[in-house]
Amino acid sequence: MFIVGNGGPIDISASPQIVAGTDGDILTLTGTSDTNTVKLEDTAAVAMKYGYPITLGDGDSITFVYNTFDDSDGGVIDGWGNSKWGSDYGYGGTTAAWVETSRTKEVF
Repeated sequence: MFIVGNGGPIDISASPQIVAGTDGDILTLTGTSDTNTVKLEDTAAVAMKYGYPITLGDGDSITFVYNTFDDSDGGVIDGWGNSKWGSDYGYGGTTAAWVETSRTKEVF
C-alpha cells in the first residue's frame, strides 16, 4: 500500500495506528513523498523491531505480518529478546499485533 501525508508530515497518533488483520496477513507500507511523510511508532498493536519508530518518505517501506501471541506465562515471545506483551505492556494472555519483519530507508 502506498501512503502519503496530507499537506505535510503526519505522525499517526490513532490507536490502533493500523486496523487489525487476520493471523498471517502481510502488509507493506511504502511512502511516496519526502515532504508529506508518515510516521509510525511502536505500540501495543504495532510491534516495531527494537521499538524504533519509522518515518516513511519517498521510497521508504516497512513490512508487517499480523500475528496472535499467547504470552500467558509472561515469557519471552518476540524476536527482540523481551516480554513485550507480558511485563512491558502488562497484558499476559493472548495479544494480537502487526509485527515488523523488515524496513527499507532510501538514502541518496
